[in-house]
Amino acid sequence: MVIGEIGASITAVDFALKTIKRIRDLSKANDNIELREAITDLREALIDVKDENIDLKQQIKELEESIDQKQNMSLSSGIYWSEGEDEPYCQVCYERDSKLIHLHFVQGTGDYRSYYHCKVCGKSFNAP
Repeated sequence: MVIGEIGASITAVDFALKTIKRIRDLSKANDNIELREAITDLREALIDVKDENIDLKQQIKELEESIDQKQNMSLSSGIYWSEGEDEPYCQVCYERDSKLIHLHFVQGTGDYRSYYHCKVCGKSFNAP
């Protein structure tokens, strides 16, 4: 799994940062300024890699959640339904903006049929 691999790389970066700190401390004893500067540069680069890995891990989590969400959605009569929910979602908002916007049910009267209405995009859908 990709998240596990990123977690392992974060652990490796943490180890590398600790090692660099130990080397830097040892270099202070020799008073080698160039070595300390190079170690500091390397440490900063590793911190950047660690931060990027954390960001990538979050992006992967969000993508996996999005995939799970899409797998639980079904389209029927122009309306999206999510497994286990009673209220449908707007097809337009979901497909155009990837937003799950609940539709509002409008009860029909007389000659008018019941329908669902989206308060965000204004689209209406006939109730099944």
